[in-house]
Amino acid sequence: MVLVPSALQASALLIGVILPLILLACVHVRIIRSAGARFRAASLMAVGLYAGVFLFLPGSREVADIVSGALLLATAILFWYVIWSLLAWGFTLTLLTALITAERPLTQDQWVTAYMGGAGDLSSFAENRLRLLRVAGMVSMDADEVTATQLGIGLASCVRVVQFILGVR
Repeated sequence: MVLVPSALQASALLIGVILPLILLACVHVRIIRSAGARFRAASLMAVGLYAGVFLFLPGSREVADIVSGALLLATAILFWYVIWSLLAWGFTLTLLTALITAERPLTQDQWVTAYMGGAGDLSSFAENRLRLLRVAGMVSMDADEVTATQLGIGLASCVRVVQFILGVR
């Protein structure tokens, strides 16, 4: 049994590792506006790179190498999709960043209003997320006020920097 990856497998792994850089490049393409479209475009570029390696890499190719390389690339795409989804559409993290953006303690109703941009009523859903953030130690409650903890502030700051860099927000 050979434990060294074939050239196609190594190429798929490398393409999977550089997928965030491809996403970063897609931020600068003006016709790709939404976060979902950016991820789809970057994924198609990654698959195109793999196809290019498959077509132009010298040497023989075994079916197992082709399939396993494709599966490795698919796994990398799914891995990065989970992270991208959290950054682009993560409700809990968006609630946390809304609290940080307010720069003051808020009541639960004010918090939901800040998240919704001044409209809507998501109280029950927001309360569920509030419990998750409290259990994770990212916010604390004192009477009816929600305050971000140091952990919450740090995580929200990291999320906002990465969202800015990737052009998600």
